[in-house]
Amino acid sequence: MRDLGVNTLAAQLRIFNTTVIPVCLYGCQVWGVYHLRFHNQDSVLNNPVQKVILTFLRTITGCHAHISRWTLLQDFGLLPVQATWLRLCARIWNKNIGADNILGETIRSDLHLMQGCNSQCWTARFLLCMSQLDLTQGIGQAPLRHCDISVICSMRFAKSQIVSRISQAYNDLFSPTPHDNPRDAPSKGAATIKYTAWISPAHLHHHYHHLHFSAPMHLIKNLMRLRLGSSQLRCNDHTIPRPIRTCLVCSSINEMEDEQHFLLECPAYAHFRSHMHWSSLFAHNTDMRSFINQRAQFKLCHSQCRATAHGRPSARSLS
Repeated sequence: MRDLGVNTLAAQLRIFNTTVIPVCLYGCQVWGVYHLRFHNQDSVLNNPVQKVILTFLRTITGCHAHISRWTLLQDFGLLPVQATWLRLCARIWNKNIGADNILGETIRSDLHLMQGCNSQCWTARFLLCMSQLDLTQGIGQAPLRHCDISVICSMRFAKSQIVSRISQAYNDLFSPTPHDNPRDAPSKGAATIKYTAWISPAHLHHHYHHLHFSAPMHLIKNLMRLRLGSSQLRCNDHTIPRPIRTCLVCSSINEMEDEQHFLLECPAYAHFRSHMHWSSLFAHNTDMRSFINQRAQFKLCHSQCRATAHGRPSARSLS
């Protein structure tokens, strides 16, 4: 990517989606239904194609392997690849369930297999997923086995409904219990809670400015590590107890060195916030979410890099 002069995350993701994803999705209308499970997080994110996507996202952001997989997808505005499989399978169903062709006959024959108590056939797996998303007109999987064939064949699944229901299913599965103050959240899931409360652009009309600005890749990676909880701030250092992950560069007592403290609160960086070149970043963005997602991402990258270089001690000097 660097040799091609691609210096935005959105462009890198577009190249990946154009060259790699079509290969990974080849024939998924046939085999994809066998990966449509939602009973836990691993069943959603541990399939081989999703692993390829997550590895690519970690590579272009420079994040370590232990960051939340869900927040990584959220920061790119992506849903798990299951959503694509389900939409493509639904397209095959909608187009052929009533068609007078070989594929239509095959799906209807498969439907008879399902009603004969075969739970592993394509139709059974597809309709199980649709019933879990409450898209089968209120008919559960067990009643579908005894439902009139003509009723099942009349079912159609709209793309908008599928995206809406599966997005809600993912939110129910991955979203943590909200906390008024992310700093008080329990250690398990704290990174996801913090991302949801402070970073996620989903509550700002999905303005993903951080994906579209052009800058040297080391600056972009610094910003992405900060957004995703993979920076060198002490709040992300799990080798030390959480109560002592305090800021070492300011006079504040017992203040955890997290993203909000580093960017908006730490008195050691007050001169950067008031400097005429950077003050516009802070003028109208006093809360963490609007600050980190503002349009001036290139300027934000530079201010973060300069503050880190001139104020925060290096890991070597602390050892």
